[in-house]
Amino acid sequence: MGPAFYSLVGKSVITMDQDCPASSPTGCRRRLWREALHMVANGEATVEQIDTAITDGPGLRWPAQGPMLTFHLAAAKAAWRTCSTTSARR
Repeated sequence: MGPAFYSLVGKSVITMDQDCPASSPTGCRRRLWREALHMVANGEATVEQIDTAITDGPGLRWPAQGPMLTFHLAAAKAAWRTCSTTSARR
């Protein structure tokens, strides 16, 4: 399916600056799926809790402003410091 099809059905066609399949929307979904499986396997959340968190959570805002604008509007500098510190500990 090419760009014309997706445009026809009202979807945005994004041309990446370079080939980066891991950063595509499919890659994002894959990472979300992996994290959800990890959380269930470690007893951090149930399948039902994960589904509720996604269906009632960020998805309500993302169609209007996307995750990066949401991050920016939520005091990005402070949030980035928190993420950087947390990531360094993993």
